[in-house]
This record gives sequence, C-alpha cells and structure tokens, in this order.
Amino acid sequence: MVFIGTNSELTEIPWDENNKDFHVERISDEFKDVIKHFRTSNIYYVGTSEGCGCRFILHPDWLDEGDKEEEKEILNFIGQTNKLIDLITDNVLNGNEVELYCCWAEDYKSNFENVETIQISDNDFKDRFEIEEKKLMRFE
Repeated sequence: MVFIGTNSELTEIPWDENNKDFHVERISDEFKDVIKHFRTSNIYYVGTSEGCGCRFILHPDWLDEGDKEEEKEILNFIGQTNKLIDLITDNVLNGNEVELYCCWAEDYKSNFENVETIQISDNDFKDRFEIEEKKLMRFE
C-alpha cells in the first residue's frame, strides 16, 4: 500500500475497475490509523492499474526482454510511476509539503522504520526514485 500526504488537497482520481490506471483516493476510515505516520493533514491512497501500489517501478530488474507483452505491461507501470513522481514534484514546486509511506496491507498500523528527506531538485531525483516499505519519505 502506498499513501501520500500533503498539506493541501489533491485532485482525486478514483479507481475505475473498467479503466484500470493510476489512481489517487482520500483514505477511508478503514485506514485512519495510517494518519499517525504523517505530519500533513490530507492523506491519500495511491495505486497503479494493479489496484495497489506494488507496481510503482522505474527500473525493473526482472524484465524478460523477449516478452513483448511483459515489456508493454512494464512500460505501463513505468508511466504510472512517472505520474506519481509528477504529482510529488508539482506539489513540492507549488510550496506543498509532501510525504509518502509504503507498507504491506497488514502493516499500515505499525510504525515506520526509517525517515528520508529527498530533494526533488537533485538532478537524478526522477531516475533514483524508489519506494521502500516502512519508510516515510519527505520531499522538498
């Protein structure tokens, strides 16, 4: 599961079972316990066309280069990861605080293990983007 927090409201992109794609939805009461991880007040669940955050990737090391269908699928996930990166970048550049937290479904109530502050102005920010579980990422 991937959660994003900001100090301003985001435009929601609801999950559409008939048109599976990148989605951003304000968290439901079921996930209210994840709020404790954030210092921002607007918390959203973000996911890929898989319906979860498992496939946010930029550099797959398991790609079978001969499999055209898999290659197409991976390119789709990379595009969705870039949408998340753009969402983060646009919000930071507009003066918003942005935080990201990833965990397995059963772990969202558990405390995070690491905190990392990431500068989006670093030249290789987009190339190095990687989501790690149980790590709270703050973007500046």
